[in-house]
Amino acid sequence: MSSELSKKVLEKDCFECRVTGSLSCAAIGAFVFYQSTGGYYLKRPYVQLAVRSIGAVFLYGALARWFYFPPFRSLKGTRPGIEV
Repeated sequence: MSSELSKKVLEKDCFECRVTGSLSCAAIGAFVFYQSTGGYYLKRPYVQLAVRSIGAVFLYGALARWFYFPPFRSLKGTRPGIEV
């Protein structure tokens, strides 16, 4: 039962889903980077580094979603015609 459900979920990886997921992760990452330039973070460089690391994780998520890097590698090849 669970294998059938996971197969149906994998077949629904459409182009619009890739665009939406990638853009939303990129927007969150860019927002976090922008927010880390404030005065509070300039006085605390280690906190700024931690916050920017979180932003980098979101930006990696955007790239991973778009180019099927891990953890999205299992979604590659589920829809014919969408190759990178």
